[in-house]
Amino acid sequence: MRRYRSGNSELSNHPFRSMFDLMVALLFFLLLVIIMMVPNNRHLDFIRAEEFMQEQVNRITPEAYRPNLLSTLVKKDPIGRQRWVYKNDSATREAGFHQTVQFFAEMPLSGTNEERVILTPDGKKAITALANVLKQYGPESRNQKWYRIDIEGHTGEIRDKTNHVEPWEKSTSIAIAVARLFSSEGLPPYVLKVSGRGQQDERVVKGDRVEIIVEYSNTGDL
Repeated sequence: MRRYRSGNSELSNHPFRSMFDLMVALLFFLLLVIIMMVPNNRHLDFIRAEEFMQEQVNRITPEAYRPNLLSTLVKKDPIGRQRWVYKNDSATREAGFHQTVQFFAEMPLSGTNEERVILTPDGKKAITALANVLKQYGPESRNQKWYRIDIEGHTGEIRDKTNHVEPWEKSTSIAIAVARLFSSEGLPPYVLKVSGRGQQDERVVKGDRVEIIVEYSNTGDL
């Protein structure tokens, strides 16, 4: 008696069927990659808000006092975090920074002086100009764009060892000086976060500076 093989068995062992399954798997994988690469609506909102704020800062802030916008690639900031930098005498030290003024001045140590760093007159003008832009689009405005501001103080090499000022202390004083002026200019204290980073990020950006990170997410899960 002649035996007949099942048609399904022949189909399953056919070489073209294996190739077809492989092609379907590859197409499915490529589709997943494309979906992951396309920004979602939430990220698009962040990008639009960042571009809008950049336009406002460039339009309203005088060029001499305008902060440098650091690329997200430099410190690997996620979408929704925009990093603005004020840096002392940066044009003479680092390419890409246009600022040529002193924003901060170190105070001599004394028993009654708790401020290690103060804002210079130029520093006050620069920070005030940025505060005027930010408060127009903050949590207490009708046209809200951002939710929090992270103020990071940083220091370069401390050459004067006689003052015995620690890098973390100096960097924290820089951040506090900026936060106080922000608050006096009308930015609510509850949106301000202050930290001193010392010399931790000297390999990325060098010198005494304050980095002001504007956060556009209201969930903290960037």
